[in-house]
Amino acid sequence: MAKVIDFKLLEQIDKITLSEKNKEWRKAMKASGWRVSPDRERWTVKSWKETEGEDLQIRRAKLLKCVLDNIEIAIHPFDEIVGRPTPWVIGCQTSIDCCGDYIPGIWDDSGSFAATLDATVSISSEGLNILRESAKLFGGQSLPEMTYKAWEALVGSWARDAEAAKLKDPSLDAVITGQSTSVLSWRKILKVGLRGYIDECKKHIEDYIAARGTDIDKIYFWQSAIIVLEAVINHAHRYADLAESLAAKEADAKQRAHLLKIAAVCRYVPENPARNLHEALQSMQFCNLAKMLENPIQNNCHWGRADQYLYDYFMNDLKNGVPLEELSSMLTDLIGRWGTQTFIASSTQKESHQINFGIN
Repeated sequence: MAKVIDFKLLEQIDKITLSEKNKEWRKAMKASGWRVSPDRERWTVKSWKETEGEDLQIRRAKLLKCVLDNIEIAIHPFDEIVGRPTPWVIGCQTSIDCCGDYIPGIWDDSGSFAATLDATVSISSEGLNILRESAKLFGGQSLPEMTYKAWEALVGSWARDAEAAKLKDPSLDAVITGQSTSVLSWRKILKVGLRGYIDECKKHIEDYIAARGTDIDKIYFWQSAIIVLEAVINHAHRYADLAESLAAKEADAKQRAHLLKIAAVCRYVPENPARNLHEALQSMQFCNLAKMLENPIQNNCHWGRADQYLYDYFMNDLKNGVPLEELSSMLTDLIGRWGTQTFIASSTQKESHQINFGIN
């Protein structure tokens, strides 16, 4: 049965302007300079050394868990939705564990290096040493480096020549791997929560062992999925703890209530099914953030048909008295996060791509 179009609601939506929090964020964005964080590499190195000898899938899962458990986080006064790859308003992590020694400039002592063709970032000597340690550990054994070696053994210089001629986009050193920019199963994520996925993985393990299955890689896959899913939930709980801590010190009653609401939402999702639009949007951000922190050089997940899977949350909130302006402010926040991702580009990407992927 076709739904009746509410033209009055559409007119109200057309008249909505940015909220004060949205405007504060926009102002902070414009005032923010280029920044790169070495924090992720600190924890990738730690995890990789600790898991030597374990299965590769398990190692990668534990690497992401180590990052999510330890990376520095922050909540800004204008945040409607929380969760950023760095504690700053805008900033990027590096992806040396995935790309290898891909950042020209980290081996000199200038204290800065090129992020894109026309953007240069400064970094402390301590941060530079962290990146160098990571490059020493992962350099020579990363996905693109090993694949280039295999290609060269098979077809000589043809593969690199094709990339140099821009016949292939993205190039291998960008590590834009298969399905890396796909739509996540947003409808299911919001419906069952990550705890639902964990229970599903545990059931698969139980059933497979009961059936006397012998492919250990299947077990490793489900186990690694559980490790990552639990880590994403715990990462959300870190934000809940931070919001509660900030609320305890907040003098303004309105902002204190806002922080406590954020804490409650982060305590509930993405672990559990979303019950309203705020929880749905926050769940999406945490899942997308985890994917970004797994490999920061890749772009955000696609939204797909958000108009379909978010519609019921939106309409139910309106029916329950949530102001349209409040819903708009939260949605604006999430859209802005998707559209302001930055990354340190690989050598070939600097020749043909913007620093900002924008919204997908």
